Amino acid sequence: MELYSWPLRSKYRTVQEIKYAVNKYGADLKQFPELMRMDIKQFFNVVKNIPYVRDVPEEEVVSRPKYLLTLFRALDCKKKSILMASFMNLKYGPHSWRLCLSSNRPDGKITHIFTQFYNGERWVNADATYSHNIFAGPKQVTNFEVV
Repeated sequence: MELYSWPLRSKYRTVQEIKYAVNKYGADLKQFPELMRMDIKQFFNVVKNIPYVRDVPEEEVVSRPKYLLTLFRALDCKKKSILMASFMNLKYGPHSWRLCLSSNRPDGKITHIFTQFYNGERWVNADATYSHNIFAGPKQVTNFEVV
């Protein structure tokens, strides 16, 4: 099984590992034909309804989609971003998605990652982290960075 953790040293290292998981293992989703028949909004709703849990403090855990869907009972924003980006990459192509870092803290410290989807006209938020999130819904942030 390809599951590992490392000390949290840089948000950019985490982004690098997420992109690696999407590009190398995103095709894992083809093992779930019922998911691959969905459109982006349907898949978003499946992912947002997976329970949310934080990683252990100061550790980052990144894994491939098939393990996220079969071994984990709950996922954090990084893992949900891997699922969303993998789906978009397979169904809509590599230029249909991007990763965004954000904060809603007063000091602007980046603490969150999510995906955006290009709908042919503009980038829309596809943050499936929490069950109350809405596809293409607005976000209230104090800091934002496309990575």
